[in-house]
Amino acid sequence: MWYNIGSTSENRTFLVNETFNQADWDTIANGTLTTITFYANDSFGNEASQSVSIYVDRLAPEIMIISPSDNDLLNATAPIFDVSIIDGNLDTMWYNIGSTSENRTFLVNETFNQADWDTIANGTLTTITFYANDSFGNEASQSVSIYVDNLGPLIAINSPSDNDVFNATAPIFDVSIFDGNLDTMWYNIGSTSENRTFLVNETFNQADWDTIANGTLTTITFYANDSFGNEASQSVSIYVDRLAPEIMIISPSDNDLLNATAPIFDVSIIDGNLDTMWYNIGSTSENRTFLVNETFNQADWDTIANGTLTTITFYANDSFGNEASQSVSIYVDNLGPLITIISPSDNDLLNATAPVFDVSIFDGNLDTMWYNIGSTSENRTFLVNETFNQADW
Repeated sequence: MWYNIGSTSENRTFLVNETFNQADWDTIANGTLTTITFYANDSFGNEASQSVSIYVDRLAPEIMIISPSDNDLLNATAPIFDVSIIDGNLDTMWYNIGSTSENRTFLVNETFNQADWDTIANGTLTTITFYANDSFGNEASQSVSIYVDNLGPLIAINSPSDNDVFNATAPIFDVSIFDGNLDTMWYNIGSTSENRTFLVNETFNQADWDTIANGTLTTITFYANDSFGNEASQSVSIYVDRLAPEIMIISPSDNDLLNATAPIFDVSIIDGNLDTMWYNIGSTSENRTFLVNETFNQADWDTIANGTLTTITFYANDSFGNEASQSVSIYVDNLGPLITIISPSDNDLLNATAPVFDVSIFDGNLDTMWYNIGSTSENRTFLVNETFNQADW
C-alpha cells in the first residue's frame, strides 16, 4: 500500500493508517485543491487506486492594528480599539493587556475592558497584544505598546486659604497646577457663577465676586484637566466682609452753634472687624485717629472761621479695607460780644445817687448781660440800660 500527494511527491508506502509524511504535506500550496491518491496491489500484480482532493490552509490570520499606535499616550478611560483581521476561515479573536490581564475575546472592534485598562501603571510603557486563529488552528498575533496618563493634574491652592475673610474687592488668587500634559485651568465661585478659564494666577472675576453674600461661607473650586481628559479639582471656602463700619454721629448735630473751646464728640461706630477710626475738620486739618469718644483737637478747632458752616467728617474702616464716613456741619462762634460803654466815662465824678448806665452790646448770639461795681459787689444781670443797683453804689 502506498500513497502520493499531488504530482510531485514521492510514493510513500505504509502498513497501517498513519500520519501523512510532513515533508510531502509541506509541498501543498496554501488554498490549492490538491489530490492525494492511495494505491494497493496484490501478489498477482493486480493494482487499484482511489483519490481524494483536499485544500490546506497553512496561513494564520492577517492582523493589522490601526489604533492605538505605538507610543500613543492615552488617558484613564479605556478607548475603542480598531484592528483589521483577515482570514477566510477566521475562528476567534482576542487580546490581552500587559502580562497580567485576562484574554478578552471580541467579535468586532470595541472598547478595551476597563478593569484591564485600570491595571496599566501611569506612565509605564505597556504592551497590548491582539491574537486571532482560524478554524484550522493557525494562530497569529500583533502587538502595540502604549502609555497611559491616568492621573489628573496636581492642584495646590496657595491663596486664598480656608476661612480667609476678604473685602468687596476681588483679590488675586495663587494656585500651583502641575501636569506634564496640562490643557485647561478654570475656577468657579459658589454654585451659581460661570466657569472662568485662566492661564496664569490673576484677579477673581469681580462680577462673580459680587455674588458672594456678605458673611456667608462660600466655596471656590479650581479645576484643571490634561490633554488626555484627566480632570482634578481642589476647593477652598472663604468669607467676604463687604459691609463697611456703621457710623452714627450723636454729637455734635447738624447746624449746632459751638464756641471757641473744642467740645467732646460722641459717635457710635459698629463693625465686627473694626480697624481704625479717625476724623478731620474742614478741608485743611489733619486726620485725627481716636479709640474712644474724646475732645476734638483744639488746634484743628481753632482753624474754624467764626460763623462759617464747617464740615466735620468721621471715618472708620475694618480690617478688610471696607471704609465708611459720616459728616456733620456746624458753626463756631469764637468771638465774644462787642461792648461799648457810652456812660459813665472814665474819671467821671458822680454823686451819691446811682445813675443810669448806657452801654451798647452787640452779638448775634447774645445770651446774658451783667455788671459789677468794684471787687466786692455782686454780679447784676440786666436786659436793658438801667440804674446801677443803689446798694452796690
